[in-house]
Amino acid sequence: MKTIKVMIAAAIAASAALPASAQWKLNEVLVDTSGNPNHQYVELYNPTAGQSVAGLSIIGIDTLGPDATAATADDHTYDARIDLAGTASGKYFLVANDAYTSAPGRPAADQSLGVGGVFIADTYEIILVNTANISGSWTLGTTRFAAGDFAGGAQVLDGVVLLANATDNGRWANPKVGPDGGFNPTGAERSVDGAGTWQMLTFNGASTGALPLDATPKGSNTAAASVGDWQMY
Repeated sequence: MKTIKVMIAAAIAASAALPASAQWKLNEVLVDTSGNPNHQYVELYNPTAGQSVAGLSIIGIDTLGPDATAATADDHTYDARIDLAGTASGKYFLVANDAYTSAPGRPAADQSLGVGGVFIADTYEIILVNTANISGSWTLGTTRFAAGDFAGGAQVLDGVVLLANATDNGRWANPKVGPDGGFNPTGAERSVDGAGTWQMLTFNGASTGALPLDATPKGSNTAAASVGDWQMY
């Protein structure tokens, strides 16, 4: 018992020793909305306000299929890479595409995600990594993931997989959310900012690009997805 207590205390101390800038977590993602183009964003959360995101990258990966050997040529590929820059004004840092930012009345993005549908509406994995750990040269949409793609240190800092099929899998051992009926989830959020379980956001088909009813970009997440059903593997 004493050994276990010492190990727990050491783990807590190690976590507390992390610099505030290293405590960023994926907090909410939106990939697939009604109409075209999809309104998309990735929200990061840090318990300490005003922290820099420099040195971090968001990677989007098409992970349709149970494993790489069973996938077709366009699956299991790196489809997006966003190298982050800047400092959060609060505890949230929002990276959004042009479709999201052009809609009125929404919280402003801190960095551009890109133009159009950057992420694929399929089984999809979004990860947060140290930019310095990215190794090799990729052609987005063509290069398939492989061992050794990330070198040194902590390889994948955080991640989540949005499942289009229950039999699909991610590249890394990240939490899996979905499917939503026969479709990939519109998006997902943590039940508590920076912690808690991942849960599906509730698809909103009221109008083109309508945000999920329980989406909270740059706002506190709810304790449960009470608006719709959710499932996590």
